[in-house]
Amino acid sequence: MVDSGTRQTQTMCESTAAFRAALHELEQLKLARDQGQDLKTLISQELKHLEEDIALRAQYIQSPLERL
Repeated sequence: MVDSGTRQTQTMCESTAAFRAALHELEQLKLARDQGQDLKTLISQELKHLEEDIALRAQYIQSPLERL
């Protein structure tokens, strides 16, 4: 398709309803995957913080024991 005023060409494509539905499904799957990765990252970070907290608390408890 050519615009007579600007002489710019633009390609136009038609798609079927089945193609649009498949594309939509792919977009939803990608979104779900991305959200799953975000959740995995968040859980990993929380687990790391918990491990650090447990290590610090264990060290705090061991310190007075060593003085006994």
